[in-house]
Amino acid sequence: MDGNENVKQRLGRSDWQEVLERQVSSGLPATVYCREHGISIWQFRYWKKRLSSSSSGSIGFSRVHVATPAPSAHLWIEAGSWRVSVGAGFDEATLRRVLSVLEKP
Repeated sequence: MDGNENVKQRLGRSDWQEVLERQVSSGLPATVYCREHGISIWQFRYWKKRLSSSSSGSIGFSRVHVATPAPSAHLWIEAGSWRVSVGAGFDEATLRRVLSVLEKP
């Protein structure tokens, strides 16, 4: 297929793959590329969707990288001469018991 000719004939699957690749490498938006090459934007979008869905025909797994969570903020509580560090997700009942023990003479 000649890249300089307007698309007038019926294109096959491999021809459309080539059209899609040329549009991407041109750097032009699809609408501009299609207008400049006499291609119906509706056909272009149809083939883009059709070829992209057929190229990913199998379902598989993707590698996922889980970011390390940011260190949780700590709250410091002073009870008499004691200083207690409380992190995110603390158990309120346990903190109350700890503080009650620390407040006893």
